[in-house]
Amino acid sequence: MKNTEYDRVSSADSESTLECDELEQVLLEKTPWRDISRRPMSKRLIIILTTFNVTILLISVVLFGTWLHENYFVLNAPYRKTNAYSPLHDRIALKPTLKVMNATFWEPETLSIARDFSHEADLQWDEYELQRIVPVTSAQLCSMGVDPSTAAKLDDAEWGLGDDAYVAAMDIFHQLHCLGTLRRIAYPDIYPNVSRGRENIAWRMHVDHCVDILLQALQCSGNLDLFSYHWVADHERPFPMFSINRQCVDFEALQEWRLENTIDIDRFKKIVRKPEGVKELEAADDWYKFMAPMLENPNHKDGKNQGKKVIL
Repeated sequence: MKNTEYDRVSSADSESTLECDELEQVLLEKTPWRDISRRPMSKRLIIILTTFNVTILLISVVLFGTWLHENYFVLNAPYRKTNAYSPLHDRIALKPTLKVMNATFWEPETLSIARDFSHEADLQWDEYELQRIVPVTSAQLCSMGVDPSTAAKLDDAEWGLGDDAYVAAMDIFHQLHCLGTLRRIAYPDIYPNVSRGRENIAWRMHVDHCVDILLQALQCSGNLDLFSYHWVADHERPFPMFSINRQCVDFEALQEWRLENTIDIDRFKKIVRKPEGVKELEAADDWYKFMAPMLENPNHKDGKNQGKKVIL
């Protein structure tokens, strides 16, 4: 049986839907944005949008290219990010590799020069402790944060390096000198000459200087390497295993480069002296006090450096 009431409701719904559709159509036709959307984009707007997109693309390409170059094509890129500027970053391939440290508490099968007291080991220490001279330019000194106006210069007539060659040395070997000095002091029966002069203030200052240098170097490196503790037979407490993996430079290559690219150290010591009339830094107050008491300290004359200690 046909439900007339249902038909009436359906018919009313259809008419209502039709009216809504017609109303929506009227509203849409009167909406401004609809008219605008039907209009073609102006040529000027197309040019602006295209230029903007091309500019963004070019900037992205340049930034990506710069990142790629600095991270994969620049020599020693990782070290440049974590170290101060050095001209040697462009000259020595440090070739970082993962190495296992030989850090046993007990005597290892193969002794490093740290535990070896043979003549050959001493010769290696002597070489490490030499401050071999690396020529650098004034621009490189400035990039290092150094004022070249008082820096020692290498005379072109003597060395043939041009008129812009200055005296520099590798800091790592100064640190090794300090380590070697402390090592020798620790064994006065083997190295009695190094332990002589303990009563001299200059001896104590040298030792304090070396300890301070090594402390600052270790603190500055601030490596985040961890060592683990292990259970060991007949040991009640956990035992530390210091032989960890570390990222290391190719120190042998660095040492080889130093031997091949520095000037004759014996000749340097023999002939290099301060020329007359050069600009100088003030000598340290303690140098006058402890090393040259026979000289008058000019650092505080005529009101200079009042209340300030001159140090180097």
